[in-house]
Amino acid sequence: MDRRNFISTTILATAATAATAAAAVTGDHLPAATAAGEGGVAMGVEAGEPRSRRWIEQRWLVDNIIQANGIDWDQPRSFYWMVACGVEAGGDFAIIRNRVKKYADASPSFEWTARRREAKAKAPNRRAP
Repeated sequence: MDRRNFISTTILATAATAATAAAAVTGDHLPAATAAGEGGVAMGVEAGEPRSRRWIEQRWLVDNIIQANGIDWDQPRSFYWMVACGVEAGGDFAIIRNRVKKYADASPSFEWTARRREAKAKAPNRRAP
């Protein structure tokens, strides 16, 4: 996050808090846009998540490490997540490990696998009694 943006956010938050406290003491009501900042955005923070310039500029490093070493490049997370998901999750996590070639691939791979598992769980059992 940019320091200037953070400092201006803090100043706006302090001003909004002071204005809200003054309104509470005097019994006045502030319009929603004024209380939340311009355009109704809370404390002047723009829509979306904060962005770290360093993360954006150096993401290629993480992508290269994941491509070279796989999704478990720093510690075997997928293996202990697999244990929590049960025995049948082994194949799913193997698929995820094969599909993830860069950081941006991780979330879609997990989402695809979760949708597949959910559809499998909701499907009627076709075994004969």
